[in-house]
Amino acid sequence: MRIEPLGYYRSLIAIVGEPGLAFCSNCGKELTQDAAYCIHCGAKVGEPLSFGRRWERDWERERRREWRRERAGDGWWGVISAFGFLIIIGLTISTYPNVFILSGNYFANLTAYGYWIPDLALGRVIIYFLTACGVWGLVSNGLRFAFTNSLSRPMRGVVGALFALYVANSFSQYYATPRTITWSGLVLNFFVGLAVVIVVDAVIAYSFPHRHWRYATTPG
Repeated sequence: MRIEPLGYYRSLIAIVGEPGLAFCSNCGKELTQDAAYCIHCGAKVGEPLSFGRRWERDWERERRREWRRERAGDGWWGVISAFGFLIIIGLTISTYPNVFILSGNYFANLTAYGYWIPDLALGRVIIYFLTACGVWGLVSNGLRFAFTNSLSRPMRGVVGALFALYVANSFSQYYATPRTITWSGLVLNFFVGLAVVIVVDAVIAYSFPHRHWRYATTPG
């Protein structure tokens, strides 16, 4: 079942109109009698469009308006998501005020000994941060879909949020007592999850290329 925008039906009524009325082929508004140019948009009056072409033109015009509104909404939700991310950074620093010292020690050990797996203290910070990012990603993208009807970007955002929770869970297993996975298992989990994210993201981008969910079906 096709779902057409409300503006399409309004323009359809305007196109059919009353017998004897003429409409501009550019803007679709009513023309004055024997007009050479449209008084609304200034377009030259030519041969009238067929009903099918008018239908297609007005449908596409309404779709472009919806896309512009969608992009504007996506911009605002991008700002909201970034603001939430900054809050998570602030909460992480307030919860673990020694995070910068732990990070400095980690990079010092990495340079001196080549040991790149963080210790337990820094691992707890990583788990906290990734979990908070994952939860916020699920919430924000769910709200984004509910309020903007956008489909592609919320789905891709949910995939990223699930990946953050997946990595946090892998770190939790690594630091658990007794340890359930080794460092090689941790690395393997990360790259397997990353590969799944890349594939799923590509499928979503191909299937729903920045389209509004209402326009998943186009007129045939």
